[in-house]
Amino acid sequence: MGEYKCSAKTRRKIYDIAQELFAEKGYGETSLIDIAKRAHVSTGTLYRHYPSKSSLLLCSADESVSGLEKAASELPASMGCRDRIVALFARGMENGMKLFAAIDGGGSANRSAELYLAYRSAVYASPESFARVSKNRAAMRSAFERVLKGGVESGEVVSGADTFAVADALVSVFFQHYDSALLGYDEEGDAFSLEPKAMA
Repeated sequence: MGEYKCSAKTRRKIYDIAQELFAEKGYGETSLIDIAKRAHVSTGTLYRHYPSKSSLLLCSADESVSGLEKAASELPASMGCRDRIVALFARGMENGMKLFAAIDGGGSANRSAELYLAYRSAVYASPESFARVSKNRAAMRSAFERVLKGGVESGEVVSGADTFAVADALVSVFFQHYDSALLGYDEEGDAFSLEPKAMA
């Protein structure tokens, strides 16, 4: 048990240090050796937890989705279906921006875009990576679907609605806004602020 706690603590430390370095130096300029040095661990220990930089990015997405699921479970019972959906959108955006936007006083929009594009590349790097991200998307869809089913029960959503299809559409809309926000442009190529779009 003690060894497991130590291992989990080391893994988290490496992850946090990697996020710091990605924000400070950029993803391309950060090596696994840089991460190991700042985390004060051997390269062997780092490779045991994270065999590649891309694995750190995929863990970022895992964490973002876990945060969304936690938020969904903590929404007050008094909140209506529409407000729950808006709240999940806002929390998902907030979690994702924290993980990829490199905002720590030294981050930049270019660094944010670089980090997110590296993540997108990692998604398609292997069937295993794609399956992992697909699992996260399914978890997001389930969170939205639970809210929609609650709306059906309360009468806010029409009875017989295909909650699975609607939840899937909501996830697609979420990622459309998410991609545009992280890259800094909307579909017309104009810069825009994340929050007003996400909350509209």
